Amino acid sequence: MRQLTASEASNDEIERQIFEQLVRNVSHSKNLTRVNDGKNYQDGEIDTAWIFFHEGWQAALKSKRGEV
Repeated sequence: MRQLTASEASNDEIERQIFEQLVRNVSHSKNLTRVNDGKNYQDGEIDTAWIFFHEGWQAALKSKRGEV
């Protein structure tokens, strides 16, 4: 797996902050604790939601840039 550039890493953190704020807006009781060096969430439902959110976000960025 390739290393993220500094810009990509900061964008990923911004994406996570947006995701976590959305989760807080929906449910104040969900556990947003990160595990595996911050790559996953301890709560399985939140981790699955993150995966779908992240994949959708990345697909939208690629579409915006005209990538396939």
